[in-house]
Amino acid sequence: MLDWNPEAQRIKVGFQTRKEFRNPAGIIQGGMIAAMIDDAFGPMCILASDRTKVPLTLDLNVSYMAAGQNGKFVCEARIIRQGKSISFVEGELFDATGELVARATSTVRLIPMPQR
Repeated sequence: MLDWNPEAQRIKVGFQTRKEFRNPAGIIQGGMIAAMIDDAFGPMCILASDRTKVPLTLDLNVSYMAAGQNGKFVCEARIIRQGKSISFVEGELFDATGELVARATSTVRLIPMPQR
């Protein structure tokens, strides 16, 4: 996690890809890009609930804007609306040059944090 703004309910998460994430053309596979965005939504929802709830992805809609090359990525995500059991979130994934690679929206179900 690079940054968390609780007032704005925004998070910034960094990722480093590996060559195994690439397809034969050398481009990061779409599923890996979706996973990076989804992986930013999780901690954001946990932090927004003061660590009392865990999000379960109900849907994830991804629009790909550019080919993602191997390297560093940053996801900037925000909560659009948070209810007691459902949240609506969105995020954007940028490559190391700042180019927008993908944009996603998701609906998540919030369940109580398991006790350890």
